[in-house]
Amino acid sequence: MDYKEFYLGNVNVRERLLKFLETIPFEKLTFESGLGYSSIRNLLAHIQETEDWWVKGVLKDESYQDYNFSDFNSLEDFRKNWQKLQKQTLDYVEANQNILKDRVTRRLKGKTYEFQIQKVLLHILTHEFHHRGQICLLLRQAGFTPPDADLI
Repeated sequence: MDYKEFYLGNVNVRERLLKFLETIPFEKLTFESGLGYSSIRNLLAHIQETEDWWVKGVLKDESYQDYNFSDFNSLEDFRKNWQKLQKQTLDYVEANQNILKDRVTRRLKGKTYEFQIQKVLLHILTHEFHHRGQICLLLRQAGFTPPDADLI
């Protein structure tokens, strides 16, 4: 399975979750759980922020702006941003198909780091799956039965 296929499979799983979340009043998605990023809204924003940072800030070495999670006031806000991120990530992969095994060296917060491109891209996906599991846990704790979050 190539990266694009894996990424698009992840998009399908994400879409199942977003469709389910549309059945819940948005206010419930901002409920402070006391865990990690504290709410489903904040977990969704963190997932997006992380993909944006790794692709834009690290792989593309472009200027990056931290997200303000409270700027996300609806699932439509998340959908619009995910469309932008999906294009950004897939455009990067397509343009750099021949160097995915290469490494990039970046200076971040005063330290020099070296990252293998394909490992960064894989991390983006595993990171989202990890936090999607946390979202499903929060949904279960709130009395909901979340949709299947498996890739297959």
